[in-house]
Amino acid sequence: MKFNIAYKKGNRISIKVTDDNAKEIWMGCSESVYNWCKKSFKENDEIDVTYTEKHGQYTATRVVQKGYNNAPPAEKATPKAKVTNNTPPVKSGQFAYPRDYMKSKNPEESAQIRALSILSSVCHAIPTMTGQVDLNSLGDFIEALYDRFDKKLP
Repeated sequence: MKFNIAYKKGNRISIKVTDDNAKEIWMGCSESVYNWCKKSFKENDEIDVTYTEKHGQYTATRVVQKGYNNAPPAEKATPKAKVTNNTPPVKSGQFAYPRDYMKSKNPEESAQIRALSILSSVCHAIPTMTGQVDLNSLGDFIEALYDRFDKKLP
């Protein structure tokens, strides 16, 4: 492919390339790809483009000079996890907190967490009621649901 131009106007950021069949293609790109192309390439420079196609629209994710691998990543790299308190960093697919995160240290906290959890469940259930309800009935519904949930939980 050959680089033609890097274009930016408002929120639209694109590059124009010519493929091996002499067909001109506009590709959307990120700000970092645009800046890299603007400073690194001139018109008709040979480039390699990594891109995605969706519904006939192209999006360039990486642009490098033909034969080189010198472009920065298209997006910022994620920072590495810091190891603190001798806790290993969280790997993909693992819980972010230790399994005893929600366990309280004393029975009072435990009862409070349980009560708040039940109340939260009740508050999520209330909007599912249809029709108009006066405030007194609503209070009765909340108390009834709270009692019912409280009995069902261990």
